[in-house]
Amino acid sequence: KLLLMMDVGGSMEPYAQLVEHLFSAAHASRHLKDFRFYFFHNCVYGKVYQDNWLQEGVRTGDVMRKFDERYKLLLVGDASMAPSELMDPWGALYRYENDPECGRDWLLRLARRWPRAAWLNPEPPQAWRHGTAAVTGRIFPMFPLTLDGLDAAIRALVGAKGAARPLT
Repeated sequence: KLLLMMDVGGSMEPYAQLVEHLFSAAHASRHLKDFRFYFFHNCVYGKVYQDNWLQEGVRTGDVMRKFDERYKLLLVGDASMAPSELMDPWGALYRYENDPECGRDWLLRLARRWPRAAWLNPEPPQAWRHGTAAVTGRIFPMFPLTLDGLDAAIRALVGAKGAARPLT
């Protein structure tokens, strides 16, 4: 059972085709008992979206209640955003995402809800050492969005809880 959440737009535009291939492969996979997907921009807040235009919003809390811990959570994004988006209440860049809680709190909630979680990042690992990617990498094991990184993330998701270690 896989729950996939993907960052779309902005700094992720150069990686749109790569993420689309990942999404298509996951959607076509016959190895998954259940596959659900949502989209977000920069960081997960109080809503995630069922479409990549961020029009069909679903409350993140509802998603967390609907899918139990038997699901594995895979997030895809560059974890690059203004520090205020991650650390400040009401810090979301866009009004439709504005939330009284900071993005970091939402990410921590996701990590607690789904202990088997990983983050795929299209940026090179040396770019994760600073800024918002470094903060995100302390919440979720982060892997490069490459075939080797995807393989390592999958091993981490299906392995023992807490066994996930990022490739850095």
